[in-house]
Amino acid sequence: FNSTLRQGSVTHHEYIQVGKGRDVSFNQIALFEGKVSSGNGEQVLSRDIYRLGQFFDFFRMMSFYFTTVGYYFCSMLTVLTMYAFLYGKTYLALSGVGETIEERAKITTNIALSAALSTQFLFQIGIFTSVPMVLGFILEQGFLRAVVNFVTMQFQLCTVFLAFSLGTRTHYFGRTILHGVARYQATGRGFLVCHIKFSENYRLYSRSHFVKG
Repeated sequence: FNSTLRQGSVTHHEYIQVGKGRDVSFNQIALFEGKVSSGNGEQVLSRDIYRLGQFFDFFRMMSFYFTTVGYYFCSMLTVLTMYAFLYGKTYLALSGVGETIEERAKITTNIALSAALSTQFLFQIGIFTSVPMVLGFILEQGFLRAVVNFVTMQFQLCTVFLAFSLGTRTHYFGRTILHGVARYQATGRGFLVCHIKFSENYRLYSRSHFVKG
């Protein structure tokens, strides 16, 4: 950031696949995503982001936004939208307004209104978050193999994991913005095949997932 603000340039070499140790266990992945999300939350609070936003032109500013903090900010907006949707559905159901709207939609044959009131939006959140990964599969393996891999992932409940990951990113990103607490979390690179106790999982994810859920 400082180099760019001083009219400098930074070279970056991108490799699609490299032989690097990666996190393999569920808790390692969650801690890694929490660590990166907290770092992006600190970037939002920094002066450098503001100065770069004032310095860039519109198109470079959009590129800068979506390649840094924009991904995590959109994740937070997705979760907040889900809360608003659920509370709105609860209000419509308990107040009786939803039934009145549905009856009026049937009388006027308003298909768009009926579709807007459906709850399928909740099941599409995990699929929406997997779209960038599918595009990466298409780039590396081709369209047909990407479709096969995507269907296989649905049988492996990958959509549930992606929705859980969305909650992890949102929690750490939002907590850092509100409280400014971001610190390094060691995840390790060991190959772990073991059962984790429920008490430990609840301790790790109670504030970020269970309580909010």
